[in-house]
Amino acid sequence: MAEFNIVPENSVLSAMFTNRSTMDKIFFKKREYLMAKGQELKAQRQKNGLSQTQVARHLNVTRQTISSWERGRTLPDSNSLQKLSKLYHEEGTTEAVAPVAQIDNRQTDEGLLLLMCALVSLIIMPLGLIAAPILIKRNKASNRYYRLIYLISIVSLLTNLLILAAIIADRFNWGITSYH
Repeated sequence: MAEFNIVPENSVLSAMFTNRSTMDKIFFKKREYLMAKGQELKAQRQKNGLSQTQVARHLNVTRQTISSWERGRTLPDSNSLQKLSKLYHEEGTTEAVAPVAQIDNRQTDEGLLLLMCALVSLIIMPLGLIAAPILIKRNKASNRYYRLIYLISIVSLLTNLLILAAIIADRFNWGITSYH
């Protein structure tokens, strides 16, 4: 008896089902990784003789959050990982926390990049009119050069506006007195 395929091999649906199985594999690998890290966190906590409630109080989170981390449902944020590392380092090893910290600590300080863009926008005339408002909006208080970026962006914007006014005045001969 011949097999009955609902989805022909060379169809769009076949490609969707193939991609779906690939997505499922990625999902399950991620799930396995989260569960493994959660078990490591739990083992580290138990090794140090701490309860979930004690760790939660130390990190200023709920006990349910600690439980969620240990069951592999979520990962701690970078601040919590740093606190966990300090807590476990004082009372034991940080082997379980360190790999998670390396993966989750992707928060970068874009202050230096914004500062360089602000300086470039100060030099290049039309760029300053466009880039300065974007830089001001994108700048955050957590950036290392927070105030300096604001200062250079505002100076860049004002300088570029002054240059633009001078160019327009030159084109229309404003402010020029002739004695002919």
